[in-house]
Amino acid sequence: MTSSHTDIVNQYLESVGTPITQEQVDTYASLLETQSLSEERRSNRRLRIIYAGAMLLLFSLQIVAVNVFAFLMGLSVIDLDRWVATTFIGGTLGQVSGMTIVVLKYLFPARSGDTVR
Repeated sequence: MTSSHTDIVNQYLESVGTPITQEQVDTYASLLETQSLSEERRSNRRLRIIYAGAMLLLFSLQIVAVNVFAFLMGLSVIDLDRWVATTFIGGTLGQVSGMTIVVLKYLFPARSGDTVR
């Protein structure tokens, strides 16, 4: 807080009671900042969990779709060249694995801060 804020607070408190010191104002400002950061971290964590859950659900659905696709190929309902099917299934599994790792690293960063590397 600036000294003008302190002066305003002191003027108010003089009319009400005992004036406060700069140290008390700084301590209160620090407490408010800490509470604000704590709430921001909790909110950020909730959003990360929702985002990660939605992404992992979509990846699971994609894996189910690939399994259905492979099953239909096995029943000869879908007729594709073997290399096309192998590329499709392998690419999808690689994509889902890679994106799952990215989502989990975002949800659980290696550092204690909220930034993502």
